Amino acid sequence: FCAINPTNALYGQVPGLTVLQNGGDWWGQSATLFVRGQANLDNTSQALVLIDGFERSLSTITVNEIESVSVLKDAGATAIYGQRGANGVILVTTKRGLKEGMQVDFSYERSMNQPFRTPKMLDAFGYANAMNEALALDGKDYLYSKEQLDAYKNGTYPEYYPNVNWFDEVLRTTGFVNDVNTTFKGGKGKTRYFVSLNYMGGEGLLKQDRLEDVNYSTQLNYNRANIRTNLDIEVTKSTLLKFNLAGRISGTNRPGNSTSSALYSTLYGTPSNAFPIKYADGKWGGSPVHQRNPVADVNESGFATSHERTFYADLTIEQDLSALLEGLSVSGAVSFDNNVAYWDSKTKGYANVYRSAEIDEINGVLYNHTSTDFGENTALSFNTSFGGQHRHANGIIKAKYKQQWDKHKLNAMLLFHADQEVGLGINSTFHRINYAGHFQYAYDNKYMADLAMSYSGNNILPEDNRFHFYPALSLGWLISNEGFLKDSEVVNMLKLRASTGLSGLEINTPYLHLQKYSGGNNYYYEDNNSNQSGLKEDRRANPDITPEKSFTSNVGVDAVLFNKLSLNVDAFYEKRSQILVSEVNSVSRVIGVSATQVAEGIVENKGVEVGALWN
Repeated sequence: FCAINPTNALYGQVPGLTVLQNGGDWWGQSATLFVRGQANLDNTSQALVLIDGFERSLSTITVNEIESVSVLKDAGATAIYGQRGANGVILVTTKRGLKEGMQVDFSYERSMNQPFRTPKMLDAFGYANAMNEALALDGKDYLYSKEQLDAYKNGTYPEYYPNVNWFDEVLRTTGFVNDVNTTFKGGKGKTRYFVSLNYMGGEGLLKQDRLEDVNYSTQLNYNRANIRTNLDIEVTKSTLLKFNLAGRISGTNRPGNSTSSALYSTLYGTPSNAFPIKYADGKWGGSPVHQRNPVADVNESGFATSHERTFYADLTIEQDLSALLEGLSVSGAVSFDNNVAYWDSKTKGYANVYRSAEIDEINGVLYNHTSTDFGENTALSFNTSFGGQHRHANGIIKAKYKQQWDKHKLNAMLLFHADQEVGLGINSTFHRINYAGHFQYAYDNKYMADLAMSYSGNNILPEDNRFHFYPALSLGWLISNEGFLKDSEVVNMLKLRASTGLSGLEINTPYLHLQKYSGGNNYYYEDNNSNQSGLKEDRRANPDITPEKSFTSNVGVDAVLFNKLSLNVDAFYEKRSQILVSEVNSVSRVIGVSATQVAEGIVENKGVEVGALWN
């Protein structure tokens, strides 16, 4: 199985994780990841993905880099993420080196991609019949006469009464993908390393048998190269330095005037009897209603290429302070990520023509010929455009304390996290700060309590309402360690657990607490009627805007039976409140400006999860 995108390798792997993928180019089929369903009212329900502790896109790395994936679902685990944790958190850990020696792995995969579940479209005769039937049901005259229907059915006069299967003419049955991966894992002395090199390339499903005298491809192609280096260096016996560096270079190729989505829209929207592919004199077919010729779009519109560069870097220093206080350690981490994309295109226009004629009912001869030209053949014209840029910087400080005395165990963690995210355009800069604490206590390895809390905020909320507090409490009972089950041969492990608490989700529209202005009408001045456009009030400000709040409760059972059967059963309830909704139906339009967003939406989400594994 060649998982081009790591998100597509998660289907069915984790209870409670919903993975949905509904289409797209074979290289861009990034799945959406929902933890325990879609808990709000828009597309902001996707889980927070952390790669090696930093928020990053899972689709930018390769499957071979991943060591483990875990999903945090209940409030006890997500509360420390503050205003980022309400949708659940997916923790991804990349591979690291060995203490001694070196291990080299090489793999090559060649896979096929095929059109999946393409529709069977009506032929020209079926389409014309259906059109006549639809018009008759509306009380209108037929569009096609019996002679015309016969021409479609029998294939007479194909230039004037064509029958084209556009899907067959544009798409081939199979494309191929090549995936080459090499990893080096090793270490010596105080240094450990993991290096991954990956190349993936392949071609899409377009037919290109009509290109003449050109030296470029319009195929839907994709190429990608990934590199990762993870280093662990023991600076001293108590100091560990971790340095991760990763990058990706990728590019796509497509027809000049048609993205794959636009091309499919044209295929769906062009009837089989609209026009022929080409006329006998070599001119492309077209029509007043359907001026785009799908085959010409693929072969005669030039080509366009995209270029994307992604860079990840992070540095972590872990310091053991047991010399000062046994069980105490601190760490500091910084990261910088950058992504940029741009397009180059060499596009051209093509001329097409629509020719029609009527059929004489008596002798079947064509008459009343008409011809209409559309567009013109043009030379390749070069254009470049900036596709976007995204920068993300993080700083994290942690203090950990572990201690055990008699039957008591304590794990404590304090965290400070600041990050800055900068996108392209105005109102796209986010500053976030999160203070968090996590305290875990266990008695006699039977009874457990877990307290998590965070105090987090960001710059896009009103100044006096930016920070909010999110606590969560979890309790556990390891029943299998009680005397009455300790020696059981049936029940090897049995644990009851419960949790309840709050987590948050930052709003996805910034600065709703500020008045919005948009372009107004022109203001005329001076004798020559010079004018200047002005501003007008737009969407009203809402000074009471708040982040979404998720109250979650969870009860669960973990068990291992007969040393073979592992069971996990969870029941959960979530009430998401303070969801942004428009007040358009509660405020009169007489006010004259767009309705604002108010934090009054509520969604309840509940369910049961069952996971079973037999060894």
